[in-house]
Amino acid sequence: MDKQPNKISIKINGQEKKYEEQGNEIKKQNQPVSQSSSQEEFAWVLPEDEPLKIVSIEDLRHVKSKKKPSIAKKSALIKRNGTSTNVVKKVIFIMSVAVVVGTGLGMFSLKLMTGEDSMFAPKKSEPVVVNNSGLLEEPGENGGLAEGMKTDSLPAISLYAVQAGVFSTKQGGEDAIRNMRAKGYAAAVVPNEKSYALFIGIGLDEKITKEIGEHYKKQGESTYVKPYDLASIQMDAWSKDEQTVMTKAQKSFNTLLSLSSETAANPSASLSGLKGIKEELVQLKSNEKLDQNIGKFLSYLLMAEASLSKYEKDQGEEARWQAQQFLLEAVSVYAELK
Repeated sequence: MDKQPNKISIKINGQEKKYEEQGNEIKKQNQPVSQSSSQEEFAWVLPEDEPLKIVSIEDLRHVKSKKKPSIAKKSALIKRNGTSTNVVKKVIFIMSVAVVVGTGLGMFSLKLMTGEDSMFAPKKSEPVVVNNSGLLEEPGENGGLAEGMKTDSLPAISLYAVQAGVFSTKQGGEDAIRNMRAKGYAAAVVPNEKSYALFIGIGLDEKITKEIGEHYKKQGESTYVKPYDLASIQMDAWSKDEQTVMTKAQKSFNTLLSLSSETAANPSASLSGLKGIKEELVQLKSNEKLDQNIGKFLSYLLMAEASLSKYEKDQGEEARWQAQQFLLEAVSVYAELK
């Protein structure tokens, strides 16, 4: 059986061209001889069929897994880093404990060897002492008031007054004063905000001052007892001498107020507390550099002391009320001090 030549038909611009394969050459059929010589020959080379490469999805997953670290590896890294951080914290904690324990042992050993408290132990503060006049005192070496101690201000004094009336003008109060003094009683006008109060008795203790008020009521006077405070006085503008004088004088003032009110309420009250007051007041008043009002205040205290001393000797009724009178005057001057 004869082998038929392979023929290929190609359409170019709508015209069918036939080619015949002979060996490795392809000849064009139906081509005129005149054109065959001038026509350039070319060979058609068909590529051999190559088998398709098939890649499984498992292989692709395997390739992707190599690009990123696994979760297990990440966890291992985190655990290793956390372990190293914990080790550092433990080392710091151990060193801190060692320092604290070492310091404590050192201080304990120092105390055992020296027999004294550590220099770092807080010093015990001395107790604050309040004297009879209401002043704060700091104990000295022997527990008494430190010599030469100064305070920034005089503390307030709480008093009780027997009031017999209130007047809108000072002149009206002075007329009432003359009337009370004519009867042999104490009387003084004390400024009270926008009015003037007529005081006829004064004391530190409410109960004792009320007894003075009862004495006046028996004499037909209309009275009542009210609290009266002398405000704290700042001493910044005063000299050191004036501060020292007034700090000591306030103590004598409180003592005289207590003794005078007790005597006015009870004629048989003891006056033993007068001892030493006159000498101290005389010494304080001897300072020539004092403010005029301070000197005046000291003068009224000296006159009150003299009246009580006189009453102690002869029990005269007039001297008993004179002491109250001078102390009321001292209260009025004290309220003006600044």
